[in-house]
Amino acid sequence: MLIETINNATILLARCFLEDGIQSKNFAFSGLLSYLTLAVINIGLQGPTKYQLSEYLNNNFTHSSYQMTTNKKAQRRYLVGMEYLESISQVYSSIFYSGRTEENFEQMAMELFDFELFHIHGSTVSQRIQIVLDWIHEKMPVIGGYSFKMPFDDEFSTTILNTCYIKHKWDQMFNTKKTTAQLFTNGYDQKIVVPMMKNMDAFKVYEDPMIGSRTLFMPFENEDIYAAIVVPFHSSIEHILNKINVRILTNLRATLFSREEADMSQMMKDPAYLNDYYQFASIDINESGTYVEVTPEVISNNSTNIPKNILQFHVDKPFIFYIYARPLKLIIFFAVVTNPIVEWT
Repeated sequence: MLIETINNATILLARCFLEDGIQSKNFAFSGLLSYLTLAVINIGLQGPTKYQLSEYLNNNFTHSSYQMTTNKKAQRRYLVGMEYLESISQVYSSIFYSGRTEENFEQMAMELFDFELFHIHGSTVSQRIQIVLDWIHEKMPVIGGYSFKMPFDDEFSTTILNTCYIKHKWDQMFNTKKTTAQLFTNGYDQKIVVPMMKNMDAFKVYEDPMIGSRTLFMPFENEDIYAAIVVPFHSSIEHILNKINVRILTNLRATLFSREEADMSQMMKDPAYLNDYYQFASIDINESGTYVEVTPEVISNNSTNIPKNILQFHVDKPFIFYIYARPLKLIIFFAVVTNPIVEWT
């Protein structure tokens, strides 16, 4: 039930991003990371604020928190799927706050979710921005944290940040000698030249005529985790996502973000509310994996399972790239690529 809820939340978040007018841009996020972050925050809430977030999460995690303090193994079980995300990526989470924290919540957040907590009371807006940008730059140097513009309110209470970037090798790496310049039709329906990788091996491919897409599954090294590449036949990515049948989650109402209404009394000793919640996520695919240094030698593909009738799977237009933990049937990372960033010499 919980895994289905997390998968639903991931698909619905992707739909929201597309509806917000970024159909022609790339985006990446971990719905799993967002869900579990809010689950931890749920433990620190009280009253209507807790009930509303529990309704959105389709779960009340307060009872689980009592088991966490005495049973470390139960703690990790509570974070369903997190071990898979951490096995192939760099993940960090932090809470920046101005008041005083409840010691029990602070200990639980650090032990359960590896939250870092930063007290920045008395800082000016510019100082707060600098503190946060320094943290992003340290935890996620692959995206250059100082390039972001962070809107901060004059009145500051609490801000939550996640960073996540996938860093792992393919189980079967691509032959670097076979990467060539080819055409890709981007999200603006423009043809651009991109470095196109090529691999000939035995992969699982699934065709879904109802949704109108073809999906190829590529395993990561030493993990029961797959990257799934979904390419539409003729329709758009938005059409594919809208065709997927998901249970609609309750809207996350604004109580948690309201200075007057938020009740974070199990989390903070002083009255508090949530100013912002950000997730910075990234993925960079090459012949060796994602955010992995490219192996210089030529890699030969000598699989004996390649059928005589070879199926061509060509990714030359906007596609969905998600990462899937097979034992749990759980989506742990999701990206839409509509306009590849080209560095081609």
